[in-house]
Amino acid sequence: STMAQKRNPINSENVCGLARVLRGMVMPTFESQVLWHERDLSNSSAERFTLPHVFSLIDYMLYKMNKVFEGLNVHRDKMLRNIEMAHGLIMAEPVMIAFVGKGVGRQDAHEIVREASMVAENEERQLLDTLWEREDVRKVFTKEELASVMDPASYTGGSKEIVDKMVSAVESALDKKV
Repeated sequence: STMAQKRNPINSENVCGLARVLRGMVMPTFESQVLWHERDLSNSSAERFTLPHVFSLIDYMLYKMNKVFEGLNVHRDKMLRNIEMAHGLIMAEPVMIAFVGKGVGRQDAHEIVREASMVAENEERQLLDTLWEREDVRKVFTKEELASVMDPASYTGGSKEIVDKMVSAVESALDKKV
């Protein structure tokens, strides 16, 4: 790269490139499922090639991702500054979802948030403030509720449940194999 300020993303780039190769091995593997004549061996040559390569690639990709995570630096203060520079607009989606959760029609919720977002962007103000100025918003939320919905730290969606489910599945699989 000619951009000297960049940190070298070679491990991430390797994983992205190898993911393309890995996806390319999906089709021959799927096509090997179709067998004629009471399980002939037409699948054998493709599987002898794809399966070892798939596992080797995945192993190497996991190794590279471990390197990425070992060197990962999270700059929470910079992330929060970037969120602030966006005037809270990145939190428009959870606000709209919260409106719908409170019984406001989806189209109405979308329009309320869109209008407040346009004001926030055009006037370089916080979305929380432009929303709170609206009577239709104050009828649905308290200021504390709205601020809570717009807290980026709370905007994790279903990620906790997804991670817990995945960890449980892996632990279960490991228990069976050990």
